[in-house]
Amino acid sequence: MAEGDFGAVGLGAVQAAVPWFEGRSDVARVRADVAALAGSPRGGGHHSEEMAAAQDYVAASLQEAGWQVTHAPFERRWVVGVSDAGGRQVLPRRVFRRSAGVNLLADLPAPVGVRPSARVLIVAHLDSVACSPGADDNASGVAALLECARLLAGLPQAPPVRLAVVDLEERGSVGSRVLAGQEEFTEGLEVVVALEAVGTFLDAPGTQQLGGLGLLFPGLARQVRARQSRGDFLLAVHRSSTTPAARALQAAAAGLRAPLPVLTVRDPRSDGWKGRAATLAMPWLANLDRSDHAPFWRAGVPAMMVTATAPFRSRHYHQPGDRPENLDYPRLTAVAIVVAAWAATRQATAFSPTAAGE
Repeated sequence: MAEGDFGAVGLGAVQAAVPWFEGRSDVARVRADVAALAGSPRGGGHHSEEMAAAQDYVAASLQEAGWQVTHAPFERRWVVGVSDAGGRQVLPRRVFRRSAGVNLLADLPAPVGVRPSARVLIVAHLDSVACSPGADDNASGVAALLECARLLAGLPQAPPVRLAVVDLEERGSVGSRVLAGQEEFTEGLEVVVALEAVGTFLDAPGTQQLGGLGLLFPGLARQVRARQSRGDFLLAVHRSSTTPAARALQAAAAGLRAPLPVLTVRDPRSDGWKGRAATLAMPWLANLDRSDHAPFWRAGVPAMMVTATAPFRSRHYHQPGDRPENLDYPRLTAVAIVVAAWAATRQATAFSPTAAGE
């Protein structure tokens, strides 16, 4: 599948839609979501009661916004993954005898018999590592998804968008691997956007690191150096199949009252089996796979990760200090606005300020 272009919509229309969503967003609401989710660690393999409470909160929030929520439990045996204990060190692969969790799927009601001609999936993982309350990683992504849900539900016509709040990402994107492996789920999907650690923004020079990414992508390194290595931007990790989506996000972010810089990096691999083969030849590129977009890449579905770069910026990554008070809520809310505007304008008939009451 190839991610379609914007046709009659155009990047200008994406940018023009932003004020409508910006006027309906609520920073305090986003802050409250993070506070409710990140009071303690949560995960299917640890802190299971806290995880269940967080799932109840997410489901209730989506239902209150008008979305229909489905609980999709799963169980996998002998999963090859990574430790979800926490810490900044990337640990070797290990095998889990049993991995069980619950994905939450949400759709807006549609007229009977009507199936959207294109579908967007916005996904964020709810679990944290065992030693961290996970405010940035990844209550921030879930809070941005919830705000997207509220904004999109306010449209007069339901956009072709599905939401997924997934489990066991910290164990190796297990929940999203389950979804990407279900042909009935991926059928009709044009593009997937994963929201991963989108709450940390730092304006001081020298707060942004790139590690090996700077060597792999010198163009990105030049852009970061030109910004005095400030951690004040959003990064879209995409492939050629999602280049239009990355450009549209940039256009939307430029239309905010306080523009949010969006830098992009294009993974040179192809979607599907060719990309999997390229990873074997170039294993260092697997560092771009560390979130819920990667299983869809491997399944041949165009996907993109939107992130504030997690360990390359946040000193609290996978640590007890990843707490709600350390996030930047105006810019986290801006992430939700940008993604909602992008999702709503993928089809020419999906959104217009006039039809929406402007």
